[in-house]
Amino acid sequence: MHVRLVCLLILLSGLRLPLSRSEADDPPRKSRSIQSPLLRGLKETIEQSEVIEESGAADSLLDQLEEADSLFMSIKAENALAMRMANRQPRIGAAKQSPNVLLITVDRMGWQDAACYGQKTIRTPHLDRLAAEGLRLTRYYAGSGDHQAGQWSLLTGLSTARPPRTRSPRFQLHDEDHSIARVMWDSGYVTAWFGLWSAPGLPTAHGFENWSGFTSPEEALREFPESIQINSATIRILDNQNGKKAVSSERLMASELRSWFDENRREQRQFFAKVSLTAFPESSDAKLERTVEAYRQRIERTDWMVGAVLNALEASGLRNRTIVIFAAESGPDSSWNTAIQELNSLGDLTVSPHGLSEGNVRVPCLVRWPGKIAPGQASQAVACCWDILPTLCDITMAQRKPRQMDGVTLTKLFTSGTVPKRDLLYWESGTSRIGQAAMRNGWKAVRRPGEKTVSLYQIASDPGEAHNVADRHPEELNALIIRR
Repeated sequence: MHVRLVCLLILLSGLRLPLSRSEADDPPRKSRSIQSPLLRGLKETIEQSEVIEESGAADSLLDQLEEADSLFMSIKAENALAMRMANRQPRIGAAKQSPNVLLITVDRMGWQDAACYGQKTIRTPHLDRLAAEGLRLTRYYAGSGDHQAGQWSLLTGLSTARPPRTRSPRFQLHDEDHSIARVMWDSGYVTAWFGLWSAPGLPTAHGFENWSGFTSPEEALREFPESIQINSATIRILDNQNGKKAVSSERLMASELRSWFDENRREQRQFFAKVSLTAFPESSDAKLERTVEAYRQRIERTDWMVGAVLNALEASGLRNRTIVIFAAESGPDSSWNTAIQELNSLGDLTVSPHGLSEGNVRVPCLVRWPGKIAPGQASQAVACCWDILPTLCDITMAQRKPRQMDGVTLTKLFTSGTVPKRDLLYWESGTSRIGQAAMRNGWKAVRRPGEKTVSLYQIASDPGEAHNVADRHPEELNALIIRR
């Protein structure tokens, strides 16, 4: 038996009862959180025992029980990590030649916000360079019009239909969710998260060995941030304190990435890095004026950050050994409609408050893979965010894959232009009032939240979803209706 587990059992067996107590001296009992089911049962026994209560031993016993629980959970975590390390895939043979993976995402971006997609007003030289050096997908879909749900879908390789509607919060990473990072780590890759982390806990609880970034959207949006989180420590940036502006976010991001890239290059370790850029975080948007200029600046800042990331990679000498994927996690929020229309951020597409329109979910996606993807390619093949995980499993020769993945691999699309066979795409929006959309072979069915009727659109000829043709094509509509 594990030595520390023996110590735990000794600790439990040695619980002692005080001889007496004075009720008048009792402090208010503090609440305790016990994670182990076994010890949780002991906690309930102690709290419900009249004998223990009368003896005055309850608080002392509960304190020891809380300490035992902490020790037990630590042992459990160490044992689980040891088992995972023992089963981790070694990078040998052909697998050792698999590329590094750099996945860059932005929370929200319009399908036509970059010049390489047709934008005329917003300057995006770094995204344009990435497109010129690789592949531009023109029918790539996010997992949702809601950023949080879109990020969850990208990280898990699952559509937004998967989480039970009773789960709360529904689209947040839970312990049982298989993230891209966990899969890549099991495949022998070093993993890291850079940028904003807006979910509870930390990225290190979901397969990311290291992380550098922010837990506050306001700090992530600052041009000169005052602090940064590095793993479990908060580091103050002294040169930016008290209104000083010495270290820009671009410089900070480049420095962190360059250091991490260099370390992995020296140790010859393959890496998976997720860079999460912030343009339109919901928690801060309500405080800001939604002007055309504000929208333009946010997209251009995203482009600058992409440039900083790519420059750090190239400075480390790892450009030709790394596949780079850039994608938005959701489309623009409808509250920015005036700016979107004036800047022509969506072309013929539209966004809707229900989050199911083409403009809500069709977003930019660029892929650069030196030696595998010829420069200057474009594809109209349908692809989506839940294709990323099966694609990376394929590219990195992962042996341990999640049992459930809703996407298809895009490897042959990247390397030879072969369009993958796929069934329909499906989205859900909302929590209490669920909206649904399904698309296949150019037909898209939409049921808005709270409505029973379903609309049908021919996306190729009607990308703006202006003409409901459900009455004229009942057979196509019935083939798309999802009954859940």
